[in-house]
Amino acid sequence: MPCIRRRYHYAKIYIDDDAPELIGKAVVGSKLDVLLKNGDYERLSFGGFLRDPEQLLQPVKILNVEAYADGGYFVGDWIELTPNALVLGELIAGKTFVVIYDKMPVAWCDYDC
Repeated sequence: MPCIRRRYHYAKIYIDDDAPELIGKAVVGSKLDVLLKNGDYERLSFGGFLRDPEQLLQPVKILNVEAYADGGYFVGDWIELTPNALVLGELIAGKTFVVIYDKMPVAWCDYDC
């Protein structure tokens, strides 16, 4: 079960598919900071992970993701992302899904990495 670690102010929040509330609670909950295609910024609920999708209908950029573990929070080897990395997501029914290709999130830097 994959897991992401995101930062929210000075806290680290772990979010996975099954039960983010078991790993840690925060004011922000299991929401992700998202840049929509039209340039708007929103904090949207986490929907899960999309593995190797063939097509994205509503791609979004996810901000503030620090790391990813394909094996999950407890047994995963964490892949650290750069502080300003953007992660590819898909917006489905008002929820944000993290796009995963070959057991890795699709991530890049748009600025100052």
